[in-house]
This record gives sequence, C-alpha cells and structure tokens, in this order.
Amino acid sequence: MFDQQVYPSEGEYGVSTVLPPASYAQPGKSGWAPMPLFSDYSSGCPPGLQALIPLDRIEFTRKTNDQGLAIKGTVKNMGGMKILKMKFHRSGEDITQSFYDNTGSEVLRCNTKAELCGQLCPCCCCLAESDGCGTKAEIEAPLGHTIAKTKQKNAWCAYEFKVKDGSGDTKLIVKGTLELEIETKSGKEIGKITAKQDKPGKITRTIKFPADLDIKMKAALLCF
Repeated sequence: MFDQQVYPSEGEYGVSTVLPPASYAQPGKSGWAPMPLFSDYSSGCPPGLQALIPLDRIEFTRKTNDQGLAIKGTVKNMGGMKILKMKFHRSGEDITQSFYDNTGSEVLRCNTKAELCGQLCPCCCCLAESDGCGTKAEIEAPLGHTIAKTKQKNAWCAYEFKVKDGSGDTKLIVKGTLELEIETKSGKEIGKITAKQDKPGKITRTIKFPADLDIKMKAALLCF
C-alpha cells in the first residue's frame, strides 16, 4: 500500500497525486522521510506537505506537560520516519498548532478557538445542542491561505466535527469518543483516529484514511 506508485488523478475522495518513481529530494536531516520534489505534483498540494500524499496512515505523537496539555509533537509515517514537527501554543481558550518541515519552515498552522454560546461552562454548551457551541478551527497551508475549516457540532456532549474545504463545503465528518470515525459527508466510513498512551506525558494517535484522500483533508486531520 505505501509504495504504490500512481500518477495524479481525480479519486473518490479528492485529488490523488502519488509520487512517480525516483523523484525524491534528499532528506534534510537524519531520521526524516525523503521529501518528494514539489514539481512532481499538481498545484493542489501546499508546499511542504508532499510527503503526506502517498500515505494511507500516519502516527502523530504528542508530548504533554504536567497539566496534560500538549506542548510539542512529531508526525511520522508507518516506517517511523519524521514528516513534520509540531509546536503547541495556548492563549486562554485559543490553541495554535504550528507544523514544520525538515528545513524548519512552518508549512501548516491550525488555529482553534472555543465557543461557549454565552454559557458559563462547557457542559452547559453540550446541553445547548447548538452549532454555535464547542470549537472551530481554521487550517492554513501555506500561512495566510485557508485550506480547511473544522466546526464542532454539539449534541449532549457528543464529539462530532464537520471538516470543510477552503470554500466552506463539507467534505468529512469526524465523530466518536475514544476512537474517532472519519466519514464522508454522506456517512460512509473511510478511516479512524485511535489513541494510546505510550507513557506518562506521551500520547500517540494513529490516523488512517484513504491514500487518495485530498491532501488538504489529510492535513486537516492532523488538527484532531
């Protein structure tokens, strides 16, 4: 699955652009996955995210502080090679996840904001069953260019998000509790997000999705 070689085409879940043979640039640092040459892809792939294109699953390990809040993380392919590094910033209820490639350039940013519907506590928002509650996020790649948005739908504290493209069209639904299901907007399950605690202060999420899922949607799934 992971070494499948196909050329750019329109897939069931978006544009599928998988690298042709022998088109990799040299990795910038030891332990990093080789970075495919950007010129091999259609203009639909944001620069710095090329290594995500041929994959159908990734591992995202986050390290947390004593309060259980994420402070940094690493995105790897299933071969254990690094694809992106993440730094976590928090200001009040707002969260920013910044992702960097092997050159140290920020290539992806996820800005998440909490909405409490005018209630005094998050639990009150759950009871409100309102689309105006919960959290929403804007995903940029490159910075200043919105490629996706997420919006939480609250229904008695159920975890359910709509994932939209940059134009505001719903492409995916992410829902569940400990294990999250990834569905198309029509309700077809196409992937999962599972989590395990490797040790105190370290959590790894495995994100599974179709290899031909739109690269921008793959990037958006990193924000969960």
